[in-house]
Amino acid sequence: MTLPVELYRTIASGLRESSADALTWKTRKEWMEENGALLSLMSVSRAWMREALPILYSEIFVEAFSPEDDAHREENSNPRLELYANQLSDILMALRKPGSRFVINLKALSIDLHPKESTRYRDVVVPPGFFACIHEILSLNSHLQYLRFSVNAQMIPLSAIFIHLSTLRFPHLRVLRLGLLTASNELTIEATKFLRKHSELKDVSLWFYDFSGESYPWRQLRHEDPLPNLERMHATFEELRMLASSKHLTVLQYDREILAVPESELDGRNILDWEFSQFCGPFIHVTHLFISNEYIVLDGVGLRMLARQFPALEVLDGAECTREFLSFMKINTEDFSSCLPKLHTLTIYEVLDDIGVDHPLDIDTPFPPDNPERDIALCSLPRLFPALLTVVLRGEENWIARENALHVVRAWAFEPEGIFGPYVRTFRGTRSKYIDYLA
Repeated sequence: MTLPVELYRTIASGLRESSADALTWKTRKEWMEENGALLSLMSVSRAWMREALPILYSEIFVEAFSPEDDAHREENSNPRLELYANQLSDILMALRKPGSRFVINLKALSIDLHPKESTRYRDVVVPPGFFACIHEILSLNSHLQYLRFSVNAQMIPLSAIFIHLSTLRFPHLRVLRLGLLTASNELTIEATKFLRKHSELKDVSLWFYDFSGESYPWRQLRHEDPLPNLERMHATFEELRMLASSKHLTVLQYDREILAVPESELDGRNILDWEFSQFCGPFIHVTHLFISNEYIVLDGVGLRMLARQFPALEVLDGAECTREFLSFMKINTEDFSSCLPKLHTLTIYEVLDDIGVDHPLDIDTPFPPDNPERDIALCSLPRLFPALLTVVLRGEENWIARENALHVVRAWAFEPEGIFGPYVRTFRGTRSKYIDYLA
């Protein structure tokens, strides 16, 4: 039976998770599983072969030395490294062919290389062709739309790859995930060169960690407006200072940290107001704000800042349930109800010490624990946010990393008929395996 061409293509495309969010978290193992499904489909007939091949060629995942890789535990890691090198060589052979459909169809490239300092991954044990293959793969792919490049650049060969990346230009690139472990600002400077060449970027995630303790002055790039078309951004304080405008920005993920600011620089302002005054705000088009590490307390100070900087906010993930929040919810909160009139979804985090609950930390302790005072405060939130539909309560992001800790997600739904909840779901495991979901 012959199917319409569009149907062949739709079915084949369904086997590949290719959204920007899916690509951000996809592993090489998952990519290989998708490849296996596509190859099985291609073996059915020529029609399936014709439509599934471009989908097969649309992504490359290079992943070696990742935290999930067990090679560092092996007595002899050479066989594993040789396998990586052989796989890269096969990819290169396909890319080098004249008129290669691989080059034309390749849209997403993910390179994740994180040798561990404590292991024996040094130049002498890495196959000679390994880094050369990655170097050439980058050079051959001018049609890329998505690039995830994460490296431990303390390794000299990886530093060379990163410097090479800064010389390249991908005219169709729209999504960038860039992570770098380094010991100097030299490679961060190379990263800024790459950003300057790609002003068309719409979705950018930046993560830089300098073991030397230096902090690159990203703010000095602001006058160049290197990312004028940005719609989504994930970054820390320093990188966010680079933005010159936010006219297209709708989604912001902010890895917030504790800042040490001299009193003279605060000039009478609280630290929260000073912090957000360093950005290009107000972010008048941002509807989704995600804050990690250091959450914001929803008290008078926090609400006024959010109202000034994010007046169109609809989804907030990153508020903190503290004593200050519980006290604030007991006052006349209707006075603040005009601060965020469009907010409909709120995720709030609880830190055990901050709410003064004495709870034993064994693996069967539900976290967050039961707390009637807190639940009453959360049920009162529609007084603050008239459009509120959903509140989710979670444990603080990095709290309780015990292997079998019992985590609890509580959710409340606010509907015209009344308040429904809390809906409760439990999860036992490490924080790294924890998944966001609503009951």
